[in-house]
Amino acid sequence: MIHLDNGWDNSMVQSWYKGTLTPGKLALSDIDIMGFSMYPFYGTGATFANLTNSLTNLVKAYGKDVIVVETDFPFACSGVTLSENISPGAAGQSAWVAGIRDVLKSLPGGHGKGIAYWEPSELTKTPFKLV
Repeated sequence: MIHLDNGWDNSMVQSWYKGTLTPGKLALSDIDIMGFSMYPFYGTGATFANLTNSLTNLVKAYGKDVIVVETDFPFACSGVTLSENISPGAAGQSAWVAGIRDVLKSLPGGHGKGIAYWEPSELTKTPFKLV
């Protein structure tokens, strides 16, 4: 797996793969899965719409499976603008994961394969159920 940050950033992700998948560096056949981070507090561009666009473009270009291998959503958050209009807390955590799940389900050819919730200790602060 190749894991890049900011999977929602289509320009960055496309540029990275175009620059790296070149003879003598890395072949597409060397990659089993494309992994990405998706956090709501790393920039207001980290939206479900942008993630959908970026990952759809990658799947169409390279035909590889995709996993969001790093994500989480705050139980409490102050002084930060979140990228989606979702309130911090247990309900917000569920909504965030459901939004990413929906993005992955929408990818062409069933190439959206899963989510890894990063920093699971946040889940112990409140009842939380992945959906």
